[in-house]
Amino acid sequence: MSELAEDALAHLASVQPESAAPPWAANATRPFVGLRPFNYQDHPFFFGREAHTRELYRMLDRSRFVAVVGSSGGGKSSLVRAGLRPLLEREGREVAGRAWVWAELRPGDAPINRLARAIAELDPTAATGSDPKALTLARAERIETTLRRSSLGLVQALGQFRSLHDETLLLLLVDQFEDELVPKNWTDGLALDLISNTRERIR
Repeated sequence: MSELAEDALAHLASVQPESAAPPWAANATRPFVGLRPFNYQDHPFFFGREAHTRELYRMLDRSRFVAVVGSSGGGKSSLVRAGLRPLLEREGREVAGRAWVWAELRPGDAPINRLARAIAELDPTAATGSDPKALTLARAERIETTLRRSSLGLVQALGQFRSLHDETLLLLLVDQFEDELVPKNWTDGLALDLISNTRERIR
């Protein structure tokens, strides 16, 4: 048996199953996810990319905008979701660690609307209401109005969240961002302005 295979088996044997993991997530009897990318829920079984994960973390520490680029199927999404996100959560559990919150969107043909929805889902109070979905949609509509008001709308929208205090860092993952850099998919460049101006304000 090769050394790599032995390391893989040792890793699988050391993994503790997560009771809250969804049924489709990787587990000890089915640790491979097939052709789909690894998600956050699969992270106990994601290994072999530790060096890349640490480098991505260092890049994020140096810059507030990090582009993960590479060929299709190269594992970019897996690296971010199953590598970087768990690392940030571990940092948040440390005594002197930074607290991170995570938002994710795929812009598609409605980038502002989907950005507003992703931000609205950060609100922990929405889940405590009688109709969490309706509360989230209502907040998303208000946030979308704020986003469209100016190129600083993202900064203003995030400022409405009391849970996002000064010590909290937001990681906004824009999946398939490279496919959206086409003028017809943007509202007069507003989405790019929102991200660009927010980046300048949080440096």
